Amino acid sequence: MAWQDELITITRELVGDVEAPYTFTDNRLEYVLCVAAQFVNTEVDFDTVYTIDVDATTISPDPTSSRDDLFISLVSLKAACILYRASLRTYASSEGVRIKDGMGEIEVKGKFAAFKDMAQSFCEAYQKAKLEYAMGNFASVKAIFNVASGPNINNYDSHRGFYR
Repeated sequence: MAWQDELITITRELVGDVEAPYTFTDNRLEYVLCVAAQFVNTEVDFDTVYTIDVDATTISPDPTSSRDDLFISLVSLKAACILYRASLRTYASSEGVRIKDGMGEIEVKGKFAAFKDMAQSFCEAYQKAKLEYAMGNFASVKAIFNVASGPNINNYDSHRGFYR
């Protein structure tokens, strides 16, 4: 159960879902991580051959036991991208309103615009990391994990005096 623990924690940090009550259950994140792993596994040629079973939510061998940081990083970024894109559909249906009447215009974006920006940033970070790896520059993949901000995400931990 090691990969689930580590990848769920990383993904929660990326999407800002770190305090109870959580937006995403561990089961939901585990499933999304397997879906992300399936995509990543087909897009990137790893030294290790991974077998992903989305229905059984398994990834073998365990990427955390062999410390395949590239696989872990790419899967976590892809999962964050998938989660934010899924959230876009919810907010688009409830907040994507635009009314134009003569000289006036009303546009309600709310969380939709913020989630769109966050989804785009995670998806772009994933594509950049994948490209950097393909070009042989794994060190830059590690640098892609940085402070993220967005709706309902407060990265400054005032109790500890630093950004998460």
